Amino acid sequence: MSKPQVLISNRSLWVMMMLMLLCSAPHAAQAENATGRLTLSPSTGSYVVGSTYTIAVTVDSGAADVNAVQADLIYNPALLELVGIDTRSSAFDRKAIETGGDGKVSIVRTKQQTALTGSQLVGSVTFKVLAKSGNAVISFAPTSSIEESTTNRTIWDTNQFGGRYTMKAIGPVTHSSTNPSLETQPAKSVAEPKLTQKPLSTFDSNLLWYAALMVLIFIFAAIRATKSR
Repeated sequence: MSKPQVLISNRSLWVMMMLMLLCSAPHAAQAENATGRLTLSPSTGSYVVGSTYTIAVTVDSGAADVNAVQADLIYNPALLELVGIDTRSSAFDRKAIETGGDGKVSIVRTKQQTALTGSQLVGSVTFKVLAKSGNAVISFAPTSSIEESTTNRTIWDTNQFGGRYTMKAIGPVTHSSTNPSLETQPAKSVAEPKLTQKPLSTFDSNLLWYAALMVLIFIFAAIRATKSR
């Protein structure tokens, strides 16, 4: 009689283990599939040679908790010159690496206490336009990383595209951005004066009618004179 009881308890234990595995599987898959993005804002624009412009480097981890980020940028030093790196407003409060020049920028920062989620500012980078024409592409190097706080693994989606910017000799500066605070205010257009037609006064109207009547009388007189010949 005791043997079936042991068999039943073993089966119950097996069922409980299967239920635990099934319940934990979606959470494990969700953590494994978590991805984060690195982006530049603005990501496109048109800039005049000699001018400077600033781009914001942001990280978006979605619902995943992250406590470290490494944003390595690559650019063409013949088209752009690095002016400076500003991380004073970064959501990651601890500086690890902050270097740049000769076509490379590296920003590595960590969060000391509470991990971060969602879209967060890593830092800002300012460039000077050197070329009068062409397209300057800024991309993320493969060494970039977004570190998840619970697993200490990178969740970066490895999308290396950052931004594409048009260089030109002269003209207005334009760019598109998802961060309005970084955009320069467009110049206000001055409306051209419109020519308005002055309405005719009563005197002018009567004068026109009188002139028209005189023309008709002259034509009628000319026709009668022609018939009388």
